[in-house]
Amino acid sequence: MLEALAVHNFALIDNLSLEFEPGLNVLTGETGAGKSIIIDALGVALGERASADYIRSGANSARVEACFSFPRGHPVERVLEAQGIPAEENTLVLTRELNSSGRNVCRVNSHLVTTAQLREIASLLVDIHGQHQHQRLLQPGTHLEFLDAFGGPDHQRLVDEVRSLYERYSQLKATLQDYARTARERAQRQDMLQFQIKEIDAARLREGELEELEEEKRVLVQREKLLTLVRSAYGLLYGGEMEPGALDALGRAHALLQEARAIDKRLAAVEEAVAAALYSLEEVVPELRRYQEDFPLEQGRLEELEERLQLIRTLSRKYGSTIAEILAYRAEAAAELEKLTRAEEDSDTLKGELDGIASQLAARSTDLALARRRLAQILEKKLTAELADLGMAKSKFQIALDVEEDPAGFPWEGIKVRPGPHGFDRAEFLLAANPGEPPRPLAKIASGGELSRVMLAIKTIMAVHDKVPTLIFDEVDAGIGGRAAQAVAAKLAQVSRFHQVICITHLPQIASMGDVHFQIRKEVRGGKTFTEVVRLSPERRVEELGRMLAGQAVTAAVLEHANELLHSSREFKKQLAVQNIPAE
Repeated sequence: MLEALAVHNFALIDNLSLEFEPGLNVLTGETGAGKSIIIDALGVALGERASADYIRSGANSARVEACFSFPRGHPVERVLEAQGIPAEENTLVLTRELNSSGRNVCRVNSHLVTTAQLREIASLLVDIHGQHQHQRLLQPGTHLEFLDAFGGPDHQRLVDEVRSLYERYSQLKATLQDYARTARERAQRQDMLQFQIKEIDAARLREGELEELEEEKRVLVQREKLLTLVRSAYGLLYGGEMEPGALDALGRAHALLQEARAIDKRLAAVEEAVAAALYSLEEVVPELRRYQEDFPLEQGRLEELEERLQLIRTLSRKYGSTIAEILAYRAEAAAELEKLTRAEEDSDTLKGELDGIASQLAARSTDLALARRRLAQILEKKLTAELADLGMAKSKFQIALDVEEDPAGFPWEGIKVRPGPHGFDRAEFLLAANPGEPPRPLAKIASGGELSRVMLAIKTIMAVHDKVPTLIFDEVDAGIGGRAAQAVAAKLAQVSRFHQVICITHLPQIASMGDVHFQIRKEVRGGKTFTEVVRLSPERRVEELGRMLAGQAVTAAVLEHANELLHSSREFKKQLAVQNIPAE
């Protein structure tokens, strides 16, 4: 509930601090005293549109703070948790600062938030209904919510089930539509991947092959020079018919050293070194001969090398600069191809799941549609009766439920209809204000006072189920008096048993029903106008009710009437508590 409201430099308010109580809080005052300013200030704290025009003349900024308490398990806890805002002792302080520059700052428990976040939190704490705050009743999109709320917890579970089924149905349908939309692209991609994998596999690449091929090509390109060098070296080492080679010379030198060693042992090391060189040459020379004999002399091998290198270069331009990168690309392509192939299998599985979800959604949406039609008949009668008590005895309330046809939709009463997160239905509240007139949409015919009373009737019926703790009614008494005024007062008292109610009123019947009574008044001090709000004592409350009953001429008889009105209201509330009259 709204615990307190603090307002600083807002419109005609200098500094104001109000503490509200559970039950029915009433605010009264003469016309022009500034009652609407209080609602405007609270609206700013709740995230409604604000401008620098609200800043009091001569000030640079304005600030409004609203302090709320809420019970454990209230839906606002989930929103606070999602936004990372702590709520110590289940208390929230909503703060809005307006600056003359046009900037405004929003805080929740000292945490900076956006205006949208502030509105989201506030919407779970307060409903404001007044001459200019009837947007929800004027929006047909919200009417289905009112009807479903009337159904209670069991009905709400059905609503939630339909919403959950529709969300899954939409996800599956979107996924399958995406599959269908991209089927051609996916097939083209599969063909491309298959071609690329086949092309790489056909090359039979192995890591290190490129370096080997390039080295072999380098050798073959210089084949003639290489063979000339090897032949010359072979001739020098092995010799020929006309001239002995180094091998013969080294052999003769070794024989001479062997003979010399036999005479002088000091030549042993020399002889052994020459012997080692001789043995090495005897091994190397045959190698040079075999090298010449085995060297490929045909041109075909060079052409083969060039073709192989060209193939690798072509693959490198497509798939990677090295053989390792080409093979890595092949592995990635194979994985993607497997995924695309599996997507086709997944599509078949999803089609089966979609058919199952669609069948469940159709069945539960049908159940919901039938339940809503039963609820609508009951709610129409209850609201028509409530409105009669609220001074609209000639009016008739009607709930129009219809569906949107869709050839590709679900079957419903011989036609195909479009499903949605709320089932098949669309709802709109209609009102026939006078006998003989056809029911028409509220937005087209209802006045501000009528809308307030329609909302009051709805809140009276659904007060038990509504989770918004604070309801604010601004001039719910517009255009009524007498018995209807007493009925409105009784309804407000009834609703205040389940909600905190704050009501701005001109009617003494409503004001007398309040558990707390505030008076709004305007004063001029030092050439400036100020709006003030005071909590009335029992004696001052009698005087205020007297003023409301008789204007400025408050006589003893008028005060006696005011006392009688207060006594009657107290007795009514006692009876209400003893009888434990429910809200519907």
